[in-house]
Amino acid sequence: MAPNTASSPSSPPSGPVVQTRYTMRDLLTVVFYEKRMILIFFFFIVSLGVGVAFMLGKTYTASTRILVLPSQEYVMKASVGTIAQGLAMEDKAIVRSEMQILDNDRLIEEVIQDMSLARIYPKIAVQPVEKASSVEEANRIRLGMAVTAFRTRLDVQTVKDANVIGITYTHVDGGIAAEALNLLVMAYMEYRRSVFAQPKADIFVNQRDIFAGRLTTLEKKAEKLKEENNISDFTAQKSLILRQHAEMLSNQLETNTLYDQTVRRLAQVESELAKTPKVIPIFSDSNQDDSRDTARSTLVTLEMRRNELLTRFTEDNRYVLDLDTQIQDMKNLITATPPKESRSERVGPNPLHQQLNAEVATLKSEAESLRARRTSVNGQIESISDRLTQFDNLERLFNSMKLEREVLQQNLLVYSQKVEESRITKAMEDQKTANVRVIEEATPPRKANNPTRIILILSGILGVIFAGGSAFIKDFFREIMISPENAERVLGLPVLVAVPVKGALVPVEADEPRRKKKRRKAKK
Repeated sequence: MAPNTASSPSSPPSGPVVQTRYTMRDLLTVVFYEKRMILIFFFFIVSLGVGVAFMLGKTYTASTRILVLPSQEYVMKASVGTIAQGLAMEDKAIVRSEMQILDNDRLIEEVIQDMSLARIYPKIAVQPVEKASSVEEANRIRLGMAVTAFRTRLDVQTVKDANVIGITYTHVDGGIAAEALNLLVMAYMEYRRSVFAQPKADIFVNQRDIFAGRLTTLEKKAEKLKEENNISDFTAQKSLILRQHAEMLSNQLETNTLYDQTVRRLAQVESELAKTPKVIPIFSDSNQDDSRDTARSTLVTLEMRRNELLTRFTEDNRYVLDLDTQIQDMKNLITATPPKESRSERVGPNPLHQQLNAEVATLKSEAESLRARRTSVNGQIESISDRLTQFDNLERLFNSMKLEREVLQQNLLVYSQKVEESRITKAMEDQKTANVRVIEEATPPRKANNPTRIILILSGILGVIFAGGSAFIKDFFREIMISPENAERVLGLPVLVAVPVKGALVPVEADEPRRKKKRRKAKK
Protein backbone atom coordinates (compact mmCIF):
# COMPACT_ATOMS: atom_id res chain seq x y z
CA MET A 1 0.00 0.00 0.00
CA ALA A 2 1.18 3.53 -0.78
CA PRO A 3 1.77 5.81 2.21
CA ASN A 4 -0.68 8.61 3.06
CA THR A 5 0.31 12.04 1.75
CA ALA A 6 -0.15 14.96 4.20
CA SER A 7 1.36 18.45 4.46
CA SER A 8 3.37 19.54 7.45
CA PRO A 9 1.83 22.04 9.93
CA SER A 10 4.17 24.80 8.68
CA SER A 11 3.27 24.48 4.99
CA PRO A 12 -0.08 24.38 3.20
CA PRO A 13 -1.31 21.03 1.86
CA SER A 14 -0.01 20.14 -1.60
CA GLY A 15 -3.16 18.22 -2.67
CA PRO A 16 -5.79 15.74 -1.63
CA VAL A 17 -4.80 12.50 0.13
CA VAL A 18 -6.30 9.25 -1.17
CA GLN A 19 -6.59 5.91 0.71
CA THR A 20 -4.36 3.34 -1.07
CA ARG A 21 -5.18 0.03 0.65
CA TYR A 22 -7.15 -2.78 -0.98
CA THR A 23 -10.69 -3.34 0.11
CA MET A 24 -13.07 -6.25 -0.19
CA ARG A 25 -14.80 -4.43 -2.98
CA ASP A 26 -11.56 -4.38 -4.98
CA LEU A 27 -11.24 -8.15 -4.61
CA LEU A 28 -14.85 -8.70 -5.60
CA THR A 29 -14.40 -6.39 -8.56
CA VAL A 30 -11.46 -8.50 -9.81
CA VAL A 31 -13.46 -11.69 -9.36
CA PHE A 32 -16.49 -10.22 -11.15
CA TYR A 33 -14.34 -8.82 -13.96
CA GLU A 34 -12.48 -12.18 -14.54
CA LYS A 35 -15.45 -14.44 -13.79
CA ARG A 36 -15.28 -16.13 -17.17
CA MET A 37 -11.61 -17.12 -16.84
CA ILE A 38 -12.13 -18.18 -13.23
CA LEU A 39 -15.02 -20.43 -14.18
CA ILE A 40 -13.06 -21.92 -17.07
CA PHE A 41 -10.07 -22.75 -14.84
CA PHE A 42 -12.25 -24.09 -12.05
CA PHE A 43 -14.34 -26.38 -14.25
CA PHE A 44 -11.27 -27.57 -16.13
CA ILE A 45 -9.45 -28.68 -12.95
CA VAL A 46 -12.62 -30.18 -11.45
CA SER A 47 -13.32 -32.05 -14.67
CA LEU A 48 -9.75 -33.31 -14.71
CA GLY A 49 -10.10 -34.53 -11.12
CA VAL A 50 -13.42 -36.26 -11.91
CA GLY A 51 -11.83 -37.99 -14.89
CA VAL A 52 -8.88 -39.16 -12.81
CA ALA A 53 -11.18 -40.39 -10.04
CA PHE A 54 -13.31 -42.45 -12.42
CA MET A 55 -10.20 -43.63 -14.27
CA LEU A 56 -8.57 -45.00 -11.13
CA GLY A 57 -11.61 -46.79 -9.92
CA LYS A 58 -11.52 -49.01 -6.86
CA THR A 59 -8.31 -50.61 -5.59
CA TYR A 60 -7.59 -53.25 -2.94
CA THR A 61 -4.62 -53.26 -0.55
CA ALA A 62 -3.33 -56.56 0.82
CA SER A 63 -0.95 -56.56 3.78
CA THR A 64 1.31 -58.96 5.64
CA ARG A 65 3.76 -58.75 8.51
CA ILE A 66 7.11 -60.43 9.08
CA LEU A 67 8.86 -60.91 12.44
CA VAL A 68 12.68 -60.62 12.33
CA LEU A 69 14.58 -62.30 15.18
CA PRO A 70 18.31 -62.20 15.99
CA SER A 71 20.15 -65.19 14.61
CA GLN A 72 23.60 -66.56 13.92
CA GLU A 73 23.56 -65.09 10.40
CA TYR A 74 24.24 -61.66 11.89
CA VAL A 75 27.07 -62.82 14.19
CA MET A 76 30.61 -62.31 12.93
CA LYS A 77 32.35 -65.61 12.23
CA ALA A 78 35.78 -65.17 10.69
CA SER A 79 36.80 -67.90 8.26
CA VAL A 80 40.37 -67.78 9.55
CA GLY A 81 41.51 -66.34 12.86
CA THR A 82 39.55 -64.96 15.79
CA ILE A 83 39.45 -61.22 14.99
CA ALA A 84 35.98 -59.73 15.74
CA GLN A 85 34.73 -63.22 16.54
CA GLY A 86 31.24 -63.14 18.09
CA LEU A 87 30.46 -59.52 17.14
CA ALA A 88 26.68 -59.18 16.51
CA MET A 89 24.63 -56.49 14.74
CA GLU A 90 21.96 -54.40 16.43
CA ASP A 91 18.26 -55.22 16.02
CA LYS A 92 17.58 -52.10 13.95
CA ALA A 93 20.43 -52.90 11.62
CA ILE A 94 19.15 -56.46 11.24
CA VAL A 95 15.65 -55.22 10.34
CA ARG A 96 17.07 -52.72 7.80
CA SER A 97 19.20 -55.46 6.26
CA GLU A 98 16.16 -57.72 5.87
CA MET A 99 14.25 -54.84 4.27
CA GLN A 100 17.04 -54.38 1.73
CA ILE A 101 16.90 -58.09 0.90
CA LEU A 102 13.12 -57.90 0.53
CA ASP A 103 13.12 -54.74 -1.61
CA ASN A 104 14.63 -56.43 -4.65
CA ASP A 105 13.60 -56.26 -8.30
CA ARG A 106 14.63 -59.87 -8.75
CA LEU A 107 11.93 -61.00 -6.33
CA ILE A 108 9.32 -58.85 -8.07
CA GLU A 109 10.27 -60.37 -11.42
CA GLU A 110 9.85 -63.87 -10.00
CA VAL A 111 6.38 -62.97 -8.69
CA ILE A 112 5.29 -61.50 -12.04
CA GLN A 113 6.63 -64.49 -13.96
CA ASP A 114 4.95 -66.94 -11.58
CA MET A 115 1.57 -65.16 -11.87
CA SER A 116 2.08 -64.26 -15.56
CA LEU A 117 2.23 -60.71 -16.82
CA ALA A 118 -1.12 -60.99 -18.61
CA ARG A 119 -2.86 -61.77 -15.36
CA ILE A 120 -1.34 -59.20 -13.05
CA TYR A 121 -0.94 -56.36 -15.60
CA PRO A 122 -2.97 -57.18 -18.73
CA LYS A 123 -2.62 -53.72 -20.23
CA ILE A 124 1.18 -53.84 -20.05
CA ALA A 125 1.15 -57.36 -21.53
CA VAL A 126 -0.51 -56.17 -24.73
CA GLN A 127 1.20 -52.79 -24.89
CA PRO A 128 3.21 -52.46 -28.12
CA VAL A 129 6.93 -51.79 -27.86
CA GLU A 130 8.27 -49.88 -30.83
CA LYS A 131 11.96 -49.84 -29.90
CA ALA A 132 12.23 -53.63 -29.44
CA SER A 133 14.16 -55.48 -32.14
CA SER A 134 12.90 -58.92 -31.14
CA VAL A 135 10.13 -60.59 -29.20
CA GLU A 136 12.48 -61.43 -26.33
CA GLU A 137 13.57 -57.82 -26.01
CA ALA A 138 9.93 -56.65 -26.10
CA ASN A 139 9.01 -59.10 -23.35
CA ARG A 140 11.99 -57.95 -21.31
CA ILE A 141 10.93 -54.31 -21.70
CA ARG A 142 7.33 -55.14 -20.71
CA LEU A 143 8.65 -57.05 -17.69
CA GLY A 144 10.67 -54.00 -16.64
CA MET A 145 7.58 -51.80 -16.96
CA ALA A 146 5.60 -54.27 -14.87
CA VAL A 147 8.32 -54.30 -12.20
CA THR A 148 8.17 -50.51 -12.06
CA ALA A 149 4.39 -50.55 -11.77
CA PHE A 150 4.55 -53.24 -9.08
CA ARG A 151 7.15 -51.29 -7.09
CA THR A 152 5.00 -48.12 -7.13
CA ARG A 153 2.16 -50.06 -5.46
CA LEU A 154 4.46 -51.90 -3.02
CA ASP A 155 5.19 -50.40 0.40
CA VAL A 156 7.73 -51.88 2.84
CA GLN A 157 7.96 -50.24 6.26
CA THR A 158 9.12 -51.11 9.76
CA VAL A 159 6.79 -51.20 12.73
CA LYS A 160 7.85 -48.72 15.40
CA ASP A 161 9.54 -50.17 18.52
CA ALA A 162 9.33 -53.73 17.15
CA ASN A 163 11.40 -56.04 14.97
CA VAL A 164 8.50 -56.34 12.52
CA ILE A 165 8.36 -55.47 8.82
CA GLY A 166 4.99 -54.47 7.37
CA ILE A 167 4.41 -55.04 3.64
CA THR A 168 1.43 -53.80 1.62
CA TYR A 169 0.56 -54.13 -2.07
CA THR A 170 -2.30 -52.40 -3.89
CA HIS A 171 -4.07 -53.80 -6.96
CA VAL A 172 -7.45 -53.47 -8.64
CA ASP A 173 -8.10 -57.12 -7.82
CA GLY A 174 -7.98 -58.06 -4.13
CA GLY A 175 -7.24 -61.74 -4.81
CA ILE A 176 -4.33 -60.89 -7.08
CA ALA A 177 -2.99 -58.42 -4.49
CA ALA A 178 -2.99 -61.06 -1.71
CA GLU A 179 -1.57 -63.79 -3.97
CA ALA A 180 1.20 -61.54 -5.29
CA LEU A 181 2.14 -60.47 -1.76
CA ASN A 182 2.31 -64.05 -0.50
CA LEU A 183 4.42 -65.09 -3.48
CA LEU A 184 6.74 -62.14 -2.80
CA VAL A 185 7.21 -63.26 0.81
CA MET A 186 7.92 -66.85 -0.31
CA ALA A 187 10.42 -65.66 -2.89
CA TYR A 188 12.03 -63.47 -0.23
CA MET A 189 12.39 -66.43 2.15
CA GLU A 190 14.07 -68.52 -0.54
CA TYR A 191 16.28 -65.70 -1.71
CA ARG A 192 17.50 -64.77 1.80
CA ARG A 193 18.38 -68.43 2.36
CA SER A 194 20.67 -68.27 -0.66
CA VAL A 195 22.10 -64.95 0.56
CA PHE A 196 22.96 -66.33 4.00
CA ALA A 197 23.93 -69.76 2.76
CA GLN A 198 27.27 -70.84 4.20
CA PRO A 199 29.97 -72.18 1.85
CA LYS A 200 29.58 -75.81 1.07
CA ALA A 201 31.40 -78.33 3.27
CA ASP A 202 33.32 -79.59 0.23
CA ILE A 203 35.20 -76.28 0.00
CA PHE A 204 36.34 -76.54 3.61
CA VAL A 205 37.18 -80.21 3.15
CA ASN A 206 39.42 -79.37 0.19
CA GLN A 207 41.15 -76.62 2.16
CA ARG A 208 41.56 -78.92 5.13
CA ASP A 209 43.11 -81.62 2.91
CA ILE A 210 45.44 -79.06 1.34
CA PHE A 211 46.72 -77.92 4.72
CA ALA A 212 47.03 -81.52 5.90
CA GLY A 213 49.11 -82.37 2.82
CA ARG A 214 51.34 -79.35 3.30
CA LEU A 215 51.80 -80.26 6.96
CA THR A 216 52.80 -83.84 6.08
CA THR A 217 55.28 -82.62 3.45
CA LEU A 218 56.79 -80.16 5.92
CA GLU A 219 57.20 -82.83 8.61
CA LYS A 220 58.92 -85.16 6.13
CA LYS A 221 61.23 -82.34 5.09
CA ALA A 222 62.12 -81.63 8.73
CA GLU A 223 62.84 -85.32 9.41
CA LYS A 224 65.03 -85.53 6.30
CA LEU A 225 66.91 -82.44 7.44
CA LYS A 226 67.62 -84.06 10.82
CA GLU A 227 68.77 -87.33 9.24
CA GLU A 228 71.12 -85.67 6.75
CA ASN A 229 72.78 -83.59 9.47
CA ASN A 230 72.67 -86.31 12.15
CA ILE A 231 70.49 -84.24 14.47
CA SER A 232 68.12 -85.74 16.99
CA ASP A 233 67.62 -82.91 19.43
CA PHE A 234 68.63 -79.37 18.48
CA THR A 235 68.71 -78.07 22.03
CA ALA A 236 70.77 -80.93 23.52
CA GLN A 237 73.18 -81.11 20.61
CA LYS A 238 73.71 -77.38 20.56
CA SER A 239 74.47 -77.45 24.29
CA LEU A 240 76.98 -80.26 23.67
CA ILE A 241 78.67 -78.34 20.85
CA LEU A 242 78.88 -75.20 22.97
CA ARG A 243 80.37 -77.20 25.85
CA GLN A 244 82.95 -78.79 23.51
CA HIS A 245 83.80 -75.38 22.14
CA ALA A 246 84.35 -74.01 25.63
CA GLU A 247 86.53 -77.02 26.57
CA MET A 248 88.62 -76.65 23.43
CA LEU A 249 89.12 -72.95 24.13
CA SER A 250 90.26 -73.80 27.66
CA ASN A 251 92.57 -76.52 26.27
CA GLN A 252 93.96 -74.04 23.75
CA LEU A 253 94.71 -71.54 26.50
CA GLU A 254 96.39 -74.21 28.63
CA THR A 255 98.45 -75.51 25.69
CA ASN A 256 99.60 -72.03 24.74
CA THR A 257 100.60 -71.36 28.33
CA LEU A 258 102.60 -74.62 28.62
CA TYR A 259 104.23 -74.02 25.27
CA ASP A 260 105.29 -70.50 26.22
CA GLN A 261 106.70 -71.77 29.56
CA THR A 262 108.57 -74.61 27.82
CA VAL A 263 110.06 -72.25 25.26
CA ARG A 264 111.22 -69.87 27.99
CA ARG A 265 112.66 -72.75 30.06
CA LEU A 266 114.45 -74.10 26.98
CA ALA A 267 116.02 -70.71 26.38
CA GLN A 268 117.22 -70.55 30.01
CA VAL A 269 118.63 -74.08 29.99
CA GLU A 270 120.43 -73.47 26.71
CA SER A 271 121.89 -70.31 28.20
CA GLU A 272 123.12 -72.28 31.25
CA LEU A 273 124.44 -75.02 28.99
CA ALA A 274 126.51 -72.50 27.06
CA LYS A 275 128.10 -71.28 30.30
CA THR A 276 128.75 -74.75 31.75
CA PRO A 277 132.09 -76.46 30.76
CA LYS A 278 131.88 -79.87 29.22
CA VAL A 279 134.76 -81.33 31.38
CA ILE A 280 135.91 -80.67 34.90
CA PRO A 281 138.87 -81.95 37.00
CA ILE A 282 137.94 -85.16 38.73
CA PHE A 283 141.26 -86.37 40.33
CA SER A 284 144.39 -84.78 41.89
CA ASP A 285 147.47 -86.54 43.36
CA SER A 286 147.47 -84.19 46.35
CA ASN A 287 146.15 -85.73 49.54
CA GLN A 288 144.97 -82.39 50.85
CA ASP A 289 141.41 -81.50 50.45
CA ASP A 290 140.82 -78.72 48.09
CA SER A 291 138.08 -76.44 49.40
CA ARG A 292 137.35 -75.24 45.86
CA ASP A 293 136.62 -78.78 44.74
CA THR A 294 134.22 -79.18 47.62
CA ALA A 295 132.56 -75.88 46.75
CA ARG A 296 132.26 -76.93 43.10
CA SER A 297 130.68 -80.19 44.09
CA THR A 298 128.25 -78.38 46.33
CA LEU A 299 127.55 -75.88 43.51
CA VAL A 300 126.78 -78.73 41.10
CA THR A 301 124.46 -80.29 43.64
CA LEU A 302 122.68 -76.98 44.18
CA GLU A 303 122.28 -76.36 40.43
CA MET A 304 120.90 -79.86 39.90
CA ARG A 305 118.49 -79.25 42.72
CA ARG A 306 117.46 -75.93 41.13
CA ASN A 307 116.85 -77.61 37.74
CA GLU A 308 114.73 -80.22 39.45
CA LEU A 309 112.66 -77.54 41.19
CA LEU A 310 112.15 -75.62 37.90
CA THR A 311 110.34 -78.61 36.49
CA ARG A 312 107.69 -78.12 39.16
CA PHE A 313 107.88 -74.43 40.03
CA THR A 314 108.45 -71.18 38.24
CA GLU A 315 111.59 -69.03 38.60
CA ASP A 316 109.89 -66.59 40.92
CA ASN A 317 109.03 -69.35 43.41
CA ARG A 318 110.39 -68.98 46.94
CA TYR A 319 112.33 -72.30 46.89
CA VAL A 320 113.91 -71.48 43.57
CA LEU A 321 114.92 -68.02 44.80
CA ASP A 322 116.55 -69.54 47.94
CA LEU A 323 118.56 -71.94 45.77
CA ASP A 324 119.56 -69.04 43.54
CA THR A 325 120.90 -67.25 46.64
CA GLN A 326 122.84 -70.35 47.78
CA ILE A 327 124.27 -70.90 44.30
CA GLN A 328 125.39 -67.29 44.12
CA ASP A 329 127.06 -67.58 47.58
CA MET A 330 128.82 -70.74 46.52
CA LYS A 331 130.06 -69.08 43.34
CA ASN A 332 131.40 -66.19 45.38
CA LEU A 333 133.17 -68.68 47.69
CA ILE A 334 134.76 -70.50 44.79
CA THR A 335 135.91 -67.20 43.37
CA ALA A 336 137.39 -66.05 46.69
CA THR A 337 139.14 -69.36 47.59
CA PRO A 338 142.57 -69.76 45.94
CA PRO A 339 143.18 -73.20 44.47
CA LYS A 340 145.87 -75.56 45.87
CA GLU A 341 148.72 -76.52 43.73
CA SER A 342 148.74 -80.13 42.75
CA ARG A 343 151.23 -82.02 40.89
CA SER A 344 148.78 -83.95 38.75
CA GLU A 345 145.03 -84.03 38.06
CA ARG A 346 142.55 -85.90 35.86
CA VAL A 347 139.59 -84.30 34.07
CA GLY A 348 136.30 -85.85 33.02
CA PRO A 349 132.86 -84.98 31.63
CA ASN A 350 130.93 -82.45 33.63
CA PRO A 351 127.74 -84.09 35.00
CA LEU A 352 126.01 -80.71 35.07
CA HIS A 353 126.73 -80.19 31.39
CA GLN A 354 125.38 -83.65 30.63
CA GLN A 355 122.31 -83.03 32.72
CA LEU A 356 121.68 -79.66 31.10
CA ASN A 357 122.19 -81.18 27.66
CA ALA A 358 119.68 -83.93 28.48
CA GLU A 359 117.23 -81.36 29.81
CA VAL A 360 117.59 -79.31 26.61
CA ALA A 361 116.70 -82.36 24.56
CA THR A 362 113.73 -83.08 26.79
CA LEU A 363 112.50 -79.49 26.60
CA LYS A 364 112.83 -79.45 22.82
CA SER A 365 110.81 -82.63 22.59
CA GLU A 366 108.17 -81.16 24.91
CA ALA A 367 108.08 -77.90 22.90
CA GLU A 368 107.60 -79.80 19.66
CA SER A 369 104.85 -81.88 21.22
CA LEU A 370 103.13 -78.78 22.58
CA ARG A 371 103.42 -77.09 19.17
CA ALA A 372 101.75 -80.05 17.49
CA ARG A 373 99.12 -80.14 20.23
CA ARG A 374 98.44 -76.43 19.78
CA THR A 375 98.02 -76.87 16.02
CA SER A 376 95.63 -79.75 16.62
CA VAL A 377 93.64 -77.77 19.17
CA ASN A 378 93.38 -74.78 16.81
CA GLY A 379 92.14 -77.08 14.05
CA GLN A 380 89.58 -78.63 16.36
CA ILE A 381 88.38 -75.18 17.44
CA GLU A 382 87.95 -74.13 13.81
CA SER A 383 86.07 -77.35 13.07
CA ILE A 384 83.80 -76.87 16.09
CA SER A 385 83.21 -73.20 15.13
CA ASP A 386 82.25 -74.24 11.60
CA ARG A 387 79.99 -76.92 13.03
CA LEU A 388 78.42 -74.38 15.39
CA THR A 389 77.82 -71.93 12.52
CA GLN A 390 76.31 -74.69 10.40
CA PHE A 391 74.20 -75.77 13.36
CA ASP A 392 72.94 -72.20 13.87
CA ASN A 393 71.89 -72.01 10.22
CA LEU A 394 70.16 -75.36 10.48
CA GLU A 395 68.47 -74.27 13.70
CA ARG A 396 67.13 -71.09 12.06
CA LEU A 397 65.85 -73.15 9.13
CA PHE A 398 64.31 -75.68 11.48
CA ASN A 399 62.70 -72.91 13.59
CA SER A 400 61.14 -71.39 10.47
CA MET A 401 59.84 -74.82 9.52
CA LYS A 402 58.55 -75.23 13.07
CA LEU A 403 56.73 -71.88 12.88
CA GLU A 404 55.23 -72.81 9.52
CA ARG A 405 54.20 -76.14 11.01
CA GLU A 406 52.36 -74.36 13.84
CA VAL A 407 50.56 -72.09 11.33
CA LEU A 408 49.55 -75.10 9.23
CA GLN A 409 48.32 -76.93 12.31
CA GLN A 410 46.26 -73.88 13.33
CA ASN A 411 44.75 -73.56 9.84
CA LEU A 412 44.08 -77.30 9.76
CA LEU A 413 42.25 -77.03 13.08
CA VAL A 414 40.24 -74.00 11.90
CA TYR A 415 39.15 -75.65 8.66
CA SER A 416 38.30 -78.86 10.47
CA GLN A 417 35.99 -76.84 12.70
CA LYS A 418 34.56 -75.09 9.63
CA VAL A 419 33.78 -78.47 8.08
CA GLU A 420 31.77 -79.44 11.13
CA GLU A 421 30.04 -76.03 11.30
CA SER A 422 29.17 -76.21 7.61
CA ARG A 423 27.67 -79.65 8.06
CA ILE A 424 25.59 -78.45 10.99
CA THR A 425 24.50 -75.36 9.04
CA LYS A 426 23.53 -77.50 6.07
CA ALA A 427 21.46 -79.72 8.35
CA MET A 428 19.70 -76.64 9.74
CA GLU A 429 19.08 -75.34 6.22
CA ASP A 430 17.60 -78.68 5.25
CA GLN A 431 15.18 -78.26 8.13
CA LYS A 432 14.50 -74.70 6.85
CA THR A 433 15.15 -73.01 10.17
CA ALA A 434 15.43 -69.24 9.90
CA ASN A 435 15.14 -66.13 12.03
CA VAL A 436 12.25 -64.76 9.94
CA ARG A 437 8.66 -65.67 10.77
CA VAL A 438 5.51 -64.67 8.90
CA ILE A 439 3.15 -63.26 11.54
CA GLU A 440 0.17 -62.78 9.21
CA GLU A 441 -0.24 -64.00 5.67
CA ALA A 442 -1.87 -61.72 3.12
CA THR A 443 -5.58 -62.35 2.53
CA PRO A 444 -7.90 -60.77 -0.07
CA PRO A 445 -9.06 -57.42 1.41
CA ARG A 446 -12.78 -57.08 2.00
CA LYS A 447 -12.97 -53.32 1.67
CA ALA A 448 -11.88 -51.45 -1.42
CA ASN A 449 -9.99 -48.21 -1.50
CA ASN A 450 -12.30 -45.62 -3.13
CA PRO A 451 -10.36 -42.40 -3.72
CA THR A 452 -13.15 -40.70 -5.73
CA ARG A 453 -14.41 -38.48 -2.90
CA ILE A 454 -10.92 -37.41 -1.87
CA ILE A 455 -9.94 -36.66 -5.46
CA LEU A 456 -13.12 -34.60 -6.05
CA ILE A 457 -12.56 -32.57 -2.90
CA LEU A 458 -8.92 -31.99 -3.77
CA SER A 459 -9.81 -31.05 -7.35
CA GLY A 460 -12.38 -28.52 -6.09
CA ILE A 461 -9.85 -26.96 -3.70
CA LEU A 462 -7.19 -26.87 -6.37
CA GLY A 463 -9.67 -25.41 -8.88
CA VAL A 464 -10.52 -22.53 -6.51
CA ILE A 465 -6.87 -21.86 -5.75
CA PHE A 466 -5.66 -21.95 -9.34
CA ALA A 467 -8.64 -20.02 -10.76
CA GLY A 468 -8.45 -17.26 -8.13
CA GLY A 469 -4.69 -17.13 -8.34
CA SER A 470 -4.71 -16.80 -12.10
CA ALA A 471 -7.27 -13.95 -11.88
CA PHE A 472 -5.22 -11.94 -9.41
CA ILE A 473 -2.00 -12.61 -11.30
CA LYS A 474 -3.64 -11.29 -14.44
CA ASP A 475 -4.90 -8.26 -12.50
CA PHE A 476 -1.40 -7.60 -11.20
CA PHE A 477 0.10 -7.46 -14.70
CA ARG A 478 -2.90 -5.61 -16.29
CA GLU A 479 -2.15 -2.15 -17.76
CA ILE A 480 -5.73 -0.78 -17.51
CA MET A 481 -7.83 0.21 -14.50
CA ILE A 482 -11.14 -1.57 -14.06
CA SER A 483 -12.59 0.34 -11.09
CA PRO A 484 -12.61 3.86 -9.62
CA GLU A 485 -10.79 2.59 -6.56
CA ASN A 486 -8.06 1.15 -8.77
CA ALA A 487 -7.72 4.51 -10.52
CA GLU A 488 -7.48 6.37 -7.20
CA ARG A 489 -4.88 3.92 -5.95
CA VAL A 490 -2.72 4.13 -9.05
CA LEU A 491 -3.05 7.86 -9.87
CA GLY A 492 -3.30 9.17 -6.33
CA LEU A 493 -6.32 11.37 -7.26
CA PRO A 494 -9.96 11.06 -6.28
CA VAL A 495 -12.49 9.86 -8.85
CA LEU A 496 -15.47 12.23 -9.13
CA VAL A 497 -17.36 10.65 -12.03
CA ALA A 498 -17.28 7.14 -13.50
CA VAL A 499 -17.70 6.77 -17.29
CA PRO A 500 -20.00 3.94 -18.47
CA VAL A 501 -18.19 0.99 -20.04
CA LYS A 502 -20.82 -0.11 -22.59
CA GLY A 503 -23.25 2.82 -22.70
CA ALA A 504 -24.57 2.22 -19.24
CA LEU A 505 -24.38 5.13 -16.84
CA VAL A 506 -22.29 4.61 -13.77
CA PRO A 507 -23.77 6.67 -10.94
CA VAL A 508 -21.67 8.72 -8.68
CA GLU A 509 -20.32 6.64 -5.84
CA ALA A 510 -22.72 6.50 -2.93
CA ASP A 511 -19.89 6.92 -0.47
CA GLU A 512 -18.70 10.20 -2.03
CA PRO A 513 -19.67 12.19 1.12
CA ARG A 514 -17.52 9.84 3.18
CA ARG A 515 -14.51 10.38 0.90
CA LYS A 516 -14.93 14.14 1.02
CA LYS A 517 -14.98 13.98 4.78
CA LYS A 518 -11.73 12.02 4.76
CA ARG A 519 -10.12 14.60 2.43
CA ARG A 520 -11.09 17.45 4.75
CA LYS A 521 -9.52 15.65 7.68
CA ALA A 522 -6.38 15.17 5.69
CA LYS A 523 -6.18 18.88 4.79
CA LYS A 524 -6.46 19.86 8.46
